[in-house]
Amino acid sequence: MFTELPWTCPLTGRPLAPAPPAAMPGLSWPPAADALLVTEGPDPIGYPVVDGVPILTVEAARGRAVPPSPVEAGRHEEIREEVDIYDRLAAADRARITHARRRLLGRRLDQLARRGALPGPFPDPPGVWVDSVGSADTQEAAYRHLAPLTETRFLQLGGSGSHAVKALLAGAECAGVLTPSFEEVQLGRALADSFGVGHRFFGVVAIGELIPLADGALDRVYGGGCLHHTAIEHSVPALARVLAPEGRAAFVDPLQNPIYRAWTGLAGRRARFCGDEEGTHDHPLDLDALRALAGRHFAGAEVYASGGPLRYGVVFAARALNLAPRPRTAARLFRAERAALDRLGLQRLYGNFALLLTR
Repeated sequence: MFTELPWTCPLTGRPLAPAPPAAMPGLSWPPAADALLVTEGPDPIGYPVVDGVPILTVEAARGRAVPPSPVEAGRHEEIREEVDIYDRLAAADRARITHARRRLLGRRLDQLARRGALPGPFPDPPGVWVDSVGSADTQEAAYRHLAPLTETRFLQLGGSGSHAVKALLAGAECAGVLTPSFEEVQLGRALADSFGVGHRFFGVVAIGELIPLADGALDRVYGGGCLHHTAIEHSVPALARVLAPEGRAAFVDPLQNPIYRAWTGLAGRRARFCGDEEGTHDHPLDLDALRALAGRHFAGAEVYASGGPLRYGVVFAARALNLAPRPRTAARLFRAERAALDRLGLQRLYGNFALLLTR
């Protein structure tokens, strides 16, 4: 599947074509590399393909004239530090794929998909498709913005690939995950295979600031909790570039608010709230700056913000006590809380948002 996509060099934007390792002799390639993707024209730049997965990172580039990355060196260092964390978590999920499938996609969707009895159209009913308890209403808003998914080329930015698998179940032509973690790509492939849609799944090891696809290659992009891990001055323009005209993107991310700041103060560090990913680098997003940046690159840029004190209570109960409402119930609770906070003028307490973009 990877050869059918219009891959480009993340550093130069030049098209990439498959080639054997012998096409660029004298260069060091990973022992597991079974092929290369190489730029056309003079002074070629090559990237390894490992187990069918293109490794299109700055660090993987080889050639006589490899240009420097436009992304700051400090950002690349942060990514390298995070990869070990995400590799470890994804490998653990892949080792327990049945449990991971139910947790990442939701038990109801897992059961219905495996019986071939999915309702539709996506994302209805939301009780089947929405999997996040802590971001239930924002994820539903994001999914509704992306619908329909039939016959689309879909990319999940970061994460396990579970949303790409949902897109395939909802009728996408092809769907995949872009992440700097090779193990997350492998987890996404395992999830897709377990539902019988692996032949339409793709994965690429890359970063959101340097998306290695041709202009207009995608119809839909989704990210859950990933945009604030990127340098948005690079990732937002890259997203606009790879989306086709009238294409859509949606992201669900946390917001800094007084509750989160109080929690991190009590914890004595910038700890993730009851999470499993301590040690990763978050870059809290300024909504005004994000809106302004998105408005320069997209025809439409809307924000749906939600998730106040009630959200934190639900997240704590789910993660610390293993007690949680169904996502559909959580969405209703958060919408009711949102209406109350709006009436009281307490929008500063929102801790979650969906960014809805249209090319």
